[in-house]
Amino acid sequence: MAQDQMQNNKKTEIQTIIAGHFSKNRGKIIRRSGNISISYNRVSSKDQMENGNSLSWQNEQMDLFALKNNYQITAQYGGTFESAKTDERKEFQRMLAEIKKDPSIANVLVYSYDRFSRSGANGIFLLENLRKLGVRIIAITQEVDSFTPTGMFQENLYMLISKLDNDMRKDKSMAGTKSILKKGYWPYGTPFGYDNLNKFATADKHEYVINSHGLVLRQAFKWKAEGKYSNQEILDKLRAKGLKFSLRNLCRIFSNVFYCGYVKSSLLPGELIKGKHPALIDEDLFIKANNITQQNPRSGVPKIYRTDALPLKVFVKDEISLSPFTGYHNKSKNLYYYKARDKGVRINVSATYLNNKFAGT
Repeated sequence: MAQDQMQNNKKTEIQTIIAGHFSKNRGKIIRRSGNISISYNRVSSKDQMENGNSLSWQNEQMDLFALKNNYQITAQYGGTFESAKTDERKEFQRMLAEIKKDPSIANVLVYSYDRFSRSGANGIFLLENLRKLGVRIIAITQEVDSFTPTGMFQENLYMLISKLDNDMRKDKSMAGTKSILKKGYWPYGTPFGYDNLNKFATADKHEYVINSHGLVLRQAFKWKAEGKYSNQEILDKLRAKGLKFSLRNLCRIFSNVFYCGYVKSSLLPGELIKGKHPALIDEDLFIKANNITQQNPRSGVPKIYRTDALPLKVFVKDEISLSPFTGYHNKSKNLYYYKARDKGVRINVSATYLNNKFAGT
């Protein structure tokens, strides 16, 4: 008897442990209840966001739905356009943080599922995050039950349909952009040095004129073509004339075919189309300026003609290529270095080290 009782006690203890590990609520979504809600909206374009009409319309319809169905909207989130992916993520995370903090929030109201997200699998992932918190997503124009298998299937299907619609729109838009480019029109932002007198029209109606900055930029191309100045020295000259941009941007300008009257885009790889806009410089000057860059890829590094820190310049050569050494000053480290002059010879050595080696110290 005593042994049976002991066995039963152990069995009961094991059952208690199992019950603790496998509680009926463990891993189960606890659906929140109540009428406390928040709303989430978004639009398709920046223009719609700035105009505000679409967002206002969504908010008005959600307010009417909430009033009619006894939902209490305590906060609004979203207010972004679908191209602003970073802003959209921030808004969703902000909304998610509030839902986690406030267990009374039971519902998220959206105008339609495509106003919630048009990113397909990512939209489904966002919906799943809300479901795990026990929150119901209510699309006021496509109402389904988020917590039934059929409802979840419908929601996921709406997300995938929205993604398909979005991809088809992008495909049509891309085809239109390609057509515009092939005709020589520039459908993107106005390049530096130009003004667009008709910037709110379609690309085929744009009217580009060269502004005062463009006239200074023309001189920069001439300096580059002469081969007397490094990119940094040209940049300093431009800054002295009031033009302020980075060295990287200057290099991009020098290689931009828009300035010699052409248009080029990654949408049309390998194609160069004569543009409808006025050229800042002619083709010959553009080619000459870029040939200088190809001959000397380190042309952005200011040349040092004479300095006691680099006594071995020209005198020392690479033993394989016989390329003479030149030198430069690294301002951030305040150190001098030798490097091989010829393109493709990867030699870069501390001036102090090489000078000491030469001197035998």
